[in-house]
Amino acid sequence: MRSHRNLLAILLAAPLSNPFAIAGSESESLAPTQPVTFMGVGPVHVGMSFEDLRREVGEVELDDKSGQMSCNFAHLPGNRWDISWMLIEGRVARTDVGGHDFATASGARVGDSEARILSLYKGRVTVGPHTYVEKGHYLIVESKDGKSLLVFETDGSRVTSYRAGRAPEAGFIEGCS
Repeated sequence: MRSHRNLLAILLAAPLSNPFAIAGSESESLAPTQPVTFMGVGPVHVGMSFEDLRREVGEVELDDKSGQMSCNFAHLPGNRWDISWMLIEGRVARTDVGGHDFATASGARVGDSEARILSLYKGRVTVGPHTYVEKGHYLIVESKDGKSLLVFETDGSRVTSYRAGRAPEAGFIEGCS
């Protein structure tokens, strides 16, 4: 009984690192060695529930702290690896990558040149002007079945971020706005 009281005292005294963090499992199965595909990355895939996302990657934080799930973004604490997931009605709709840690299944990553993306996805890229970056582009690759997209954002020269997932959500420029 005494050991239970000691454990309770420790737990009550421990500060919360982030009151808006939602804990998942202790073991994380996501790693930058896993490629981003049209359908997800590692254990995270389009259609997965928020609860399953937490179980697979561990602790996640929601951008909208109210916990609203009609549209929200979940990311790793401290924005580790600069990767996040768009949630629509509580299910993963796309993966967003803003850092160079994760590459696509074809080897594309943040920092690559537009020419490299055009070469990696030869004949499959639609190029459009970026909405907010002067001289920037969207390089859009559609899956063979037309149900998913890979969207690379560039500054006109290099990839600055990319996202992959279900159409039309992967094509949304302003996230949940």
